[in-house]
Amino acid sequence: MDATTRGPGSRVWAYVGRDRGRLTRLALVALAMALVSASAPVLIAQGPGYGLRSTTGGNLLAAGVIAGGVAVWALNRWRAYLTKCLVADAVLELRLDALRSALGQDLEYYDRNDRAEITSRITNDLESFGEATFNLLELLQQLLVVVLLVPLMFFLEWRLTLATLFGGVLIAWTTRRFGRVTRGRAGRAAAATGELTAAIAESTSALATVRAFGCEEPLISAAAGLNSRLFEANRRSDGFAALLQPLLSVISGAIMAMLVFAGGLMVEDAVLTVSAWYLFVLATDRVAWLLGSTGALDGQAQTALAAAERVFELIDARVQDTAAAEPPAPAKGEIRVTDLSLTYSSGNQALRGLSLEVPAGCHLGLVGPSGSGKSSLLKVLARMQSATGGTVHLDGRPLASIPEAELRRGVAYVPQQPQLFDGTLADNLRLAAPDATDEELTRLVAEAGLADWLAALPRGLDTPVGPRGAQLSHGERQIVCLIRALAKKPFLVLLDEPTANVDAATDEHLQTALRTLLAGVTCVMIAHRLNTVRSVDRIAVLREGRITESGTHAELLAAAGEYAALYEDFAYASADTRTAPVGGGPC
Repeated sequence: MDATTRGPGSRVWAYVGRDRGRLTRLALVALAMALVSASAPVLIAQGPGYGLRSTTGGNLLAAGVIAGGVAVWALNRWRAYLTKCLVADAVLELRLDALRSALGQDLEYYDRNDRAEITSRITNDLESFGEATFNLLELLQQLLVVVLLVPLMFFLEWRLTLATLFGGVLIAWTTRRFGRVTRGRAGRAAAATGELTAAIAESTSALATVRAFGCEEPLISAAAGLNSRLFEANRRSDGFAALLQPLLSVISGAIMAMLVFAGGLMVEDAVLTVSAWYLFVLATDRVAWLLGSTGALDGQAQTALAAAERVFELIDARVQDTAAAEPPAPAKGEIRVTDLSLTYSSGNQALRGLSLEVPAGCHLGLVGPSGSGKSSLLKVLARMQSATGGTVHLDGRPLASIPEAELRRGVAYVPQQPQLFDGTLADNLRLAAPDATDEELTRLVAEAGLADWLAALPRGLDTPVGPRGAQLSHGERQIVCLIRALAKKPFLVLLDEPTANVDAATDEHLQTALRTLLAGVTCVMIAHRLNTVRSVDRIAVLREGRITESGTHAELLAAAGEYAALYEDFAYASADTRTAPVGGGPC
């Protein structure tokens, strides 16, 4: 059976039960503890027979009760440790699977789903799941005591046992009815937590904008409203669950009252001895307490299932790499796009029947006004966005048929906003080349013409970049992203505004470096600074998702069309006439 068609309970068990050895040890320890716990009422019930006399038998009985208590304490500590390890491993595997799914999604998924809400599923929901699953395993282990005590109760007095079990069935039915409602309310509380997390993350990530417009109070008010919704969701969930325990206590109390009354009559009629009756009351009290405790624990179980459902939704959304694992063909980087269309979930049509051919080794520049589809085309070529129509072929192979690992090895994509991770400069460069030595990384930086920049850093390759690269300037982050993309020696490079945020001197260095490092490599780059693409092999002008013009810089200027108008505007805005990278080959 496919995992996605199974219920959340069975899927949770599949994670919890992966470590068979630890699970077996836990079962043996739980069984030993249940045996010792079940023997306690038997020993204690012998006490009335000894009265207040100090005898050898009475002393041994007292010693046995004390020893049993110590054994239960020790076994319980061991059992709790094994349970925590089992749950921690399950939470870790679930968290890693959820993270793999989140990182494996295309960009369209994040257009439909809030990133902070997804983060909440991986963090908050799994914390709730771990706590609730631990309590659920506690319940299952405690029920072993019930399994051992019920046969003893039947042996002592079957009629009273049947009456007790009827009360147990009533407790179980009540718990189940409450649990269905609790699970739904726990799910709504988890969703409210995700919404609040998303709002706070959005506010803090846009701190500069918040401070610039002085809009702290409206955002705080919005967060307060979401917090009130979370409070109300938790109040309804916890308040309803809190009704269960008193109700179960009433049922358990009624059962005990019936046993005391009926048992007393049986002792009076000599049907039961005082010791047997006392043993039955002790056993029933233990069973009733365990069954009664299922109320609180069932609420925890429903919380665990509600959290697990949200996590499994994320795991099940994982994009599977269905491409056949064929031996990779020699990579050249030839691109053929035919009648390509892309419509976002919002209904915005970014690409409209676009067709394009890029020979191997060619450098193609994409220009056009904002919203013309340039970045969307690059994302489709990088297979980070799924097209809604048309085809894309890379070296004659459908892009969708290329295995993910092969594609990521050979295609480098540098987005407009540079993304770095907390760690050192070397750590970030090694994301593309994990086995690269410091010497190789230093040589790569030097080939990019940035040896002086690296030497100026306080600790060279070991310089910490900070969370999201905050210790570097925006331009420096973009430099690192460019070098990182080239570190894996790709056959196709996709650049979205590669020098948009660097100063003039650094731009000149990068243009020279790109001319050297991209020689013979297919490259598609977006440029708003038109000097960046003046010397590429071919330029394509996009408007409203279509290519309206195509040719070299000189050809397009001579045509006096849209590109010429764009270039004229650029020339007015900047007197910069720096040389861009030369082309890699004829287009």
